[in-house]
Amino acid sequence: QKVIEEAPCAALAPDARRRLCAAAVAVAREIGYEGAGTVEFIVDSATGRFFVLEVNARVQVEHGVSEAITGLDIVRLQLQVARGATLASLGVTQASIGAHGHAIEARVNAEDWSFAPQTGALRVARWPHALARCDVGVRSGGAVSVFYDSLLGKLIVHAPTRAEAIARLAGALRATALLGVPCNVPFLLAVLEHAAFVDGADVDTRFIERHMPPAPP
Repeated sequence: QKVIEEAPCAALAPDARRRLCAAAVAVAREIGYEGAGTVEFIVDSATGRFFVLEVNARVQVEHGVSEAITGLDIVRLQLQVARGATLASLGVTQASIGAHGHAIEARVNAEDWSFAPQTGALRVARWPHALARCDVGVRSGGAVSVFYDSLLGKLIVHAPTRAEAIARLAGALRATALLGVPCNVPFLLAVLEHAAFVDGADVDTRFIERHMPPAPP
């Protein structure tokens, strides 16, 4: 279960990031891949070694943070390539793609503190469009049913630094109002404001297990 996604990774050294990105490009070139896709890796924090998990022939839910730091509209590019365009004809080369600033995304889910999905009528859904990019799928008066994923929306922010991005996302979450169905906004705020998350050095896939307390009373 992904909760918070960010780019670039706070715990990954620049040299390791360059090697990981080069490996992803090499995978795509080796198989002659065309279109948008995602190469997933897992990194051993003790040794710095990384390993390929899988290649997904699609954009991921977290593609928004990649779009924020690169300035590219990945979905638009995917559709243009599907219609026959090449990245070169669109003015995009591997050398031209850079990363600027820091982006963080929070997945707002209809879940309780223990990640159990919740259902019901959503009386109010107010999203902070003025404070964050809001990719959402529900509105006031809608229903959260058992037939779909518990994801209600994604809030994505971009800032010059990681600290500023954390502050902006926390502000956007505080301006989010979802009434009628329990959601994970309090949990997301608790993660963002935890000292270990703010520091960034100890953020990995076991962060919640190590640092987050049980549900508050």
